Amino acid sequence: MRNAYADHEPRVRKILELAQSNLRFRLMERQPLDKWTHDSGRVTLLGDACRPMLPYRAQGAAMAIEDAAVLGNLLSRISDISQLGPLLKAYQDLRLERIAAAQAASRAYQRFYNLPDGPERRGRDEKLKKAMPYEVAGNTAELRRQPFANQGDGPNKAAYDKILGYDADAEVDE
Repeated sequence: MRNAYADHEPRVRKILELAQSNLRFRLMERQPLDKWTHDSGRVTLLGDACRPMLPYRAQGAAMAIEDAAVLGNLLSRISDISQLGPLLKAYQDLRLERIAAAQAASRAYQRFYNLPDGPERRGRDEKLKKAMPYEVAGNTAELRRQPFANQGDGPNKAAYDKILGYDADAEVDE
């Protein structure tokens, strides 16, 4: 690592000099499993156990929390153990499409966040800087209107609405 960053900012090099060792790991993903619930209807999976995704949108943890919210809501409706299997199947059915979309978007962001040095990267960075005050303030309505929101591989209004507007409880109720 020290060799790879030899021409970088002095503070970065100093931090690397202090490191005794480093670990290398690969970013891995796979398509979601077709089935998360065991045929017995007694066991199901959630989170990365059934659909790991690349970290480019920080959606792995968010999707696991949504999984838990949907699963918890469904399980709260059980009045008899015979309902467990159908409710676990409903959980799987409710989540599969959203999870597949989150994985695909995360994969697309891999390019967006790893552009090589050059005009395209500088343009992306300028657009993100303009959006930063809205992001920090949590102003998602204004954030969706920012110029970067409708260009290239970056986010767009429909994607933001679908991602940020998801209501696990409403999904279960429907």
